[in-house]
Amino acid sequence: PDTASRVGILRHHLGNDLVGVDLEPVAARLEGASGAAIERAVRDGRRRARRARRSMLMPDIEASLPPRTRLTDAAFRRACVHEAGHLVVGSVLAEEAGVVPLFAKVSRDVCEAVGGMTEFRRTEGFDRTRNSHLAEIAILLAGRASEELVLGSLGDGCGGMEGSDLNQATEIACNVLVSYGLGTNLGHLATDAPGKAVAAVARDPSIRASLEAMLVECLERALAILRTERFGLDRITETLSATGMAKGIGAIEVSTAASDPRPVKPATASS
Repeated sequence: PDTASRVGILRHHLGNDLVGVDLEPVAARLEGASGAAIERAVRDGRRRARRARRSMLMPDIEASLPPRTRLTDAAFRRACVHEAGHLVVGSVLAEEAGVVPLFAKVSRDVCEAVGGMTEFRRTEGFDRTRNSHLAEIAILLAGRASEELVLGSLGDGCGGMEGSDLNQATEIACNVLVSYGLGTNLGHLATDAPGKAVAAVARDPSIRASLEAMLVECLERALAILRTERFGLDRITETLSATGMAKGIGAIEVSTAASDPRPVKPATASS
């Protein structure tokens, strides 16, 4: 979750505690934390207050925040490569996917070993189709594709926790297959509530095979885009490594035009 979402999660779990208190400083320290980790911090802070037999205070939750870890050089470079991949493929497929990349951000001091994030804005009222869902899956898998292309190896940051790239990509693909009527079968086997479509797919070996084929196809598309846009990918990786931040739409064109006289490919959908 981004900063605003983290503030919202904190406020939701705090309930009537710390009403009127500015939560942004705490939310900033929770960058990279999952929703579950934020809930855990609030719960632990409330437990501290109960032990002291008083209402919750800001120091209670501050003392309950998950520890931050400093990444090694190799882990930090992987984070830069990973987020650059999201930014490049997101810029290329923004028009088709209906999600616009705003910026990518990385840090050496991390929470829950999450070294970076790429924030997107969803286009309101967008015409959601099978192609747009597949484009969004390709964007989600672009970090993994970038690691494979640039580093020749894969880290585990693409999956694992709820809300990870692989988790989100799998959710979308399963909804395409068994909820939205956009797969090979017309039947509606599950709602699109979190986890419902994944559970339905898990019970059927033939649909599981279709899921794997869809994810692999989207991963290959992300790889193809990154190979074409390798110059931009490398420049954005360097920018993230040097400054910790890179812009979204337009970042490829700006960096390419600055040093390369070749015609610039517009950041629109590709077939």
